Amino acid sequence: MPLVCRPKCRFCSKPVPDKYAIWEQCSDCTRKMREGKDLVHRLRPYAFIKAVSAGMYIPDISDRGTFGNILLRMKEDSGDPLLISEAMKYVFDEELNKIHFDLIVPIPPNLNGRGTAYVLAELLSKMIMKPLIDIIQFKAGLMSSKELSGEDKFNNARDSVTLLDIDDIESRHILLVDDIITTCGTAHWCSLELLRKGAESVHVLSACRTVRKDHLDFIGYSGKY
Repeated sequence: MPLVCRPKCRFCSKPVPDKYAIWEQCSDCTRKMREGKDLVHRLRPYAFIKAVSAGMYIPDISDRGTFGNILLRMKEDSGDPLLISEAMKYVFDEELNKIHFDLIVPIPPNLNGRGTAYVLAELLSKMIMKPLIDIIQFKAGLMSSKELSGEDKFNNARDSVTLLDIDDIESRHILLVDDIITTCGTAHWCSLELLRKGAESVHVLSACRTVRKDHLDFIGYSGKY
């Protein structure tokens, strides 16, 4: 299974050119920190500390890549969630295993309910033996971000995140689970609300990181998709 290639950004897991490996920081995160918009910590661009992804979702190739294809089939109830969750567990062990977590919290789909992220979070909960709580909900009217781009896409979930119960998150270290991260916007706004309501810290683990093939070509990636 082709995982997100290295070197990659230490904040959002986007692959970066070899010449940027020493900084481990992509241009998107650098720009956000330089502009200073919505920063909650001067040393990182998002409310969460770090987002780690297992595989790549590649929107500009027909099958969306190995991980992307499985994930899309999962959404249609024909993909293998165990295969993806095992890859996520591998990445968790590689990059997050030294961090203490109290809870796993899945990000719901736009229309709420238990979507792909919940299924993966449930499997991860058993693998790493941490409790799962399903407390995030989006306010009515949140639109799909598929047709949005840039800052509009990033800000789509802004002011739309609510928590069903905050008693369990007070002073807790949270692992936020998503299926696909692209701009990190949804994860950022969910993390910000969790922190506002008392969480101590938030890290993000996702099945896929959106990476365009033209970007992979630009950085000279020649591995499997």
